[in-house]
Amino acid sequence: MHVFNTKLLFLGFLIASFLFLCNLLYLFLSFLFGIRVLKFTMFFSPQFSLFNKTIGKTDFVLGWIPIGSSVEIFGKTTDIEEQRAIPEQDLPFAFFTKKLYQQVFIVFAPTIVYSIGVICSYIVLKSQNELWSFDYIFTYLKEVVLTMFGNDNDVLALKTLSNKYVGENNIVVFTYFLFSCTLLFCGLIDNFMNYLRLSASDSKIKNALTIALMFLPFIFVGWKVPALIFEYYTFGEFFNYLIDFLLGMLLFGSVLFFAAIIVLKLVKPKFLLR
Repeated sequence: MHVFNTKLLFLGFLIASFLFLCNLLYLFLSFLFGIRVLKFTMFFSPQFSLFNKTIGKTDFVLGWIPIGSSVEIFGKTTDIEEQRAIPEQDLPFAFFTKKLYQQVFIVFAPTIVYSIGVICSYIVLKSQNELWSFDYIFTYLKEVVLTMFGNDNDVLALKTLSNKYVGENNIVVFTYFLFSCTLLFCGLIDNFMNYLRLSASDSKIKNALTIALMFLPFIFVGWKVPALIFEYYTFGEFFNYLIDFLLGMLLFGSVLFFAAIIVLKLVKPKFLLR
């Protein structure tokens, strides 16, 4: 009989809160800069969604695969034809018509949240173990990357390093720290790709660099990170842990989503009516 791992449920709660905070920051900045929000999505929803509600001109969607979230804003395009097709009365609410600093704030919103996640989890880990330092972080992350592309000796070295700094009491926060670092890494790549898209120049080198950067996060998140996990756990253990983690994300993410819906229905903010 499978017994739920409360630590993984709590980890799911932390990461669901993390993703929800990213969406809220997008929503707040869009409201602040007068940008129309088309869709607020919590979790992926291929084929169908668990819940779909339109408030004003914004669709709020709760998906059933708890591995991501997104906010779709109006006019976030660099295609000239698409920009010209937007009716004149809607242009004040389009992303591309906003000032450069406002666009930068919107684009960097996830990276800001990821950075906060890294800093907060580091502070907690530091308070639990004085051995933690910035030197250790860089040493550990370097060892993680070396292990992904290394051999069994590198795996053993990483396990030894992990046992020295990570205990049962802080394993959840430590995992959250690694997750935040991974998202920060992917976020920085995404920000650089957005910069390439928004830049006026267009060349074969720029296009090739954009394609290369698109595949880099997939190499780590889709291949190297899972391979590293299977160095520590069997497939059965990993599957059970994954179910507990995803259940925690789905449960607490749904609670946060419906809490936001209730607040928005009660408050009825004017920016959702634009």
